[in-house]
Amino acid sequence: MGYGIVQSGVGYFELPQAILKLEGADLVDFLQGALTNDMKILTPEQGLAACHLDVKGRLLASLKLFQKDASIWALTSPAEAERFRDGIKNTLFLSESTLEDLTAEFVGLLLIGEKAGVLTERLFHFPSSAKPLTHRSTEFGGFRGDLLQDLGWEYPAYLWLISRAEKEKALSKLKQGGLDFPVEELDPPTFEILRVESGIAAFGIDTNDKTLPPEVNLDEGFISYTKGCYVGQEVIARIKHLGHVNKRLARLKLDSAEGLSLGLPVFAGEKEVGTLTSSVYSPRFHSALSLATLRFEAAEAGKKLAVKVGDREIPGVVI
Repeated sequence: MGYGIVQSGVGYFELPQAILKLEGADLVDFLQGALTNDMKILTPEQGLAACHLDVKGRLLASLKLFQKDASIWALTSPAEAERFRDGIKNTLFLSESTLEDLTAEFVGLLLIGEKAGVLTERLFHFPSSAKPLTHRSTEFGGFRGDLLQDLGWEYPAYLWLISRAEKEKALSKLKQGGLDFPVEELDPPTFEILRVESGIAAFGIDTNDKTLPPEVNLDEGFISYTKGCYVGQEVIARIKHLGHVNKRLARLKLDSAEGLSLGLPVFAGEKEVGTLTSSVYSPRFHSALSLATLRFEAAEAGKKLAVKVGDREIPGVVI
């Protein structure tokens, strides 16, 4: 199903997502030293976003976490899950905590669209006014799961975690929920449009092995600057003290009727200031929309830039 569904109803999309379960007597203390955010503010009803870094402050994984019974569940991409496991394996071995991969048992569905808040209120009794990463264990139509209000999307969005074995039956029940708006599955190209419109970095596409979290806007809400020590903290604290990183991922609205090729250079006048990393045609902005890694001074909203395609220059503006 195409883009129109998110404008008039709710689209759902099965995320390429790893679902990890951590538990143990020293779990909070263990994660406090492994992640950038303050694990002590995590509660059963309020989730948390955090990054896992190497000693040079480079991004290994970004995670969304929530508390479930005596465990903490972490959601991330499959590639980032592998990097997270590798990053913590030595300290995990020395701790009282364990990590279990539940990806084969559970599935994460993104529920997104103008009516997503109405859907979750009516069917899940989940308040649409809740803060980002608010968490509830749910029961809908006989299916147990977990609902997490997602963050960072242009449209209202929620993460619904349910048993993989019950996914099709649960979705059928969801679409038959008696709602006065459509609920349909989104295709991958539409999901990509929504991601770029929202300025959400894709791991390995808009990031690389040298990426620092603030460079892809994983600072506010992902990093605590008041908690105790964690791996990579010195680098992150230095960036905060200096004021900013040298480059930043930004959305670039371009005068084009279609998405552009990736890797194209971005210019401010005659000076090259960045590179396109993702690009789509956006129905929301009625133009091509790209994510670009730009020099910090070029990433300011309203900045007029241009992308060079051969002998042509396509003008654009940072939004």
